[in-house]
Amino acid sequence: MRRTCRLRIALAARCGIRYRYDRSTETSSRPQWPMDTRTPQQRRRIMQAVKSKDTKPELIVRRVLHRMGYRYRLHRKDLPGKPDIVFVSRRKAIFVHGCFWHAHDCPKGRLPKSRLDYWQPKLDRNKQRDRTKVEQLRSLGWSVLVIWQCQTADLEALSFCLQDFVGTRERRSTSSVGCANLVSKTVHERTCAP
Repeated sequence: MRRTCRLRIALAARCGIRYRYDRSTETSSRPQWPMDTRTPQQRRRIMQAVKSKDTKPELIVRRVLHRMGYRYRLHRKDLPGKPDIVFVSRRKAIFVHGCFWHAHDCPKGRLPKSRLDYWQPKLDRNKQRDRTKVEQLRSLGWSVLVIWQCQTADLEALSFCLQDFVGTRERRSTSSVGCANLVSKTVHERTCAP
């Protein structure tokens, strides 16, 4: 075994990464790394820490809405898909999606490099379920907005998007501020551009 390979093994051990060296390819300049850099126990702890409620992007959206003076309900179980934020009197629902878990077309929404046979169908099912739940809400007469995790980085654009969707704070108002030409009066699904 060459010196560089021994150094890589030592470095991997120090970082807590399992390193696999394939002796059959000893002539090759590149040893094989394992598919997953975590042990099964570490991966299990990471996956168990993933939450479905009160995620960081959701909390950001809720704080922005609260600062703007809006009051809302959370995770209504009687609505399809249990929207993250619900304005019952306005019949408007907001979903806050994580870019990875809902396969958004952004750098955070990339597929993992390992176990594609598992991840590709799972993320496809998530996207299909999202579309189904939005359609069910629309058929019930609700307006739906999808906020992506990557959109929560720019708070000014996020607040404008939310104001545009939810409208003015007076209950009797029927038009949205600054969005008369963007939003039709019919039920719609819209995502603000990142």
